[in-house]
Amino acid sequence: MSSSYAARQGLLSALRIGFPIVVLMTIIGLIANLLICYAIFKKNELHKPVFYLMINMAMSHCLALIDSCTVVGINYYLSLNVYTSPLLVVLCKVTYYINGIAYVVSTTTLTAISFERYYSISASPSPRVSLLNTSLKLKVTIALTWIAGIAMAWPYMVMVNILPQHPWSCNVGYVGSYYNLPYFITILVIAFIIPSLITGILYFKVITFLRQKMNHHNRHQNIIAFQRTRIRHLNTIKMLILVTIGFMLTCMPIFISSVIVAWNSQNSVNFIIVI
Repeated sequence: MSSSYAARQGLLSALRIGFPIVVLMTIIGLIANLLICYAIFKKNELHKPVFYLMINMAMSHCLALIDSCTVVGINYYLSLNVYTSPLLVVLCKVTYYINGIAYVVSTTTLTAISFERYYSISASPSPRVSLLNTSLKLKVTIALTWIAGIAMAWPYMVMVNILPQHPWSCNVGYVGSYYNLPYFITILVIAFIIPSLITGILYFKVITFLRQKMNHHNRHQNIIAFQRTRIRHLNTIKMLILVTIGFMLTCMPIFISSVIVAWNSQNSVNFIIVI
């Protein structure tokens, strides 16, 4: 009991400081993502598939921010009151589930953006032709990112609970060796490793293509017009690379810690108590 009490006090102390910071970061993140959406809707020249995919990613980021703040708020309430109820258990399940959906949607959307950029810049037989060149293709792609998130995050509804003996935090329960570890390794591979590799390879190919094309156009008279197009493409790719790296670095501790806890055959609360 003493270790449980110490863990609860440590969590409570961290949340007293951390919760206001999380709320502030959530507000800033929401404003930034909504401004991105507003700018894209406002400018007609940004009404292109890649920017609509960026809106989808911004919406998933907003969902993740709101949901993460809610999770922290629930845990703060639980650690203060050491009290549980069926409603709080449902809230824990739903918030973790929605968080899982948001992360998967973001990583799959980043992958879709890299495919779109690669095709439209370096693989398309005609310049400026997008891989998602019809409204139907774009809508199906966006829908698939959400379907993937809903399907892949569903196990959280089974695993998440509140332990009666430690009712001071939402808990990712240990269902069994056949469930937790295979699931979190699968999520790590499908929602983190594979998207990271795909986006890295495709953006590398795009940058290589633009450099090679520059050498070819040095012999032609339309070098100024090409330079402008090339710089615009490079700036967009650099921005997307930074967004991808930033988001993946944010996700990495969540994916890896989930695998570590499952590897040790423990639920999340007991793992916190042990460490």
